[in-house]
Amino acid sequence: MAEMDRQLLEQFMSLYGTIIRYTHIERMNGSMASSFSGQGRVLKLLRLKPEMTQKELCELMGVRPQSVGELLAKLENSGYVTRVPSETDRRSVVVRLTEKGRQAVSEETGGSDLFSALSPEKQQELLDTLRQVEASLSARMPDMGGRGHFGRSFHHGRHRGYGADTQEDGNE
Repeated sequence: MAEMDRQLLEQFMSLYGTIIRYTHIERMNGSMASSFSGQGRVLKLLRLKPEMTQKELCELMGVRPQSVGELLAKLENSGYVTRVPSETDRRSVVVRLTEKGRQAVSEETGGSDLFSALSPEKQQELLDTLRQVEASLSARMPDMGGRGHFGRSFHHGRHRGYGADTQEDGNE
């Protein structure tokens, strides 16, 4: 790996860890109302696309259908989303953000200052650069056979070869 590649990867991973710690502290202080995990993530995704299937949510979040189903049940009971059978495919469930859900997401400012150190122009430049890197990496990845963004070897955003989901020797 070239020296610059190593430095970029180290800086990216350092930033990622800092963002995780920052959002955790903000949630503990009562702001950001879990906007980067669980129910908050579902609401933010639905704010971007107000209607999508439950399957689409599973793929975007990289979690199991049962987990998304539990999140949606809680959100539905709280009045933030509705779930209805698809008109075109009765096996699919369409999830829609309710007015209460739209208000909850629009009132939440979580993460709005995350990139405030950058000018709007620099933010756009960073966004474009990150999209370019992601597109390049995605093009080099094998087809996952409809298993979503992470395939079967990933669970809740962590690769099973690393972290708490594996035994000491790295075998499952």
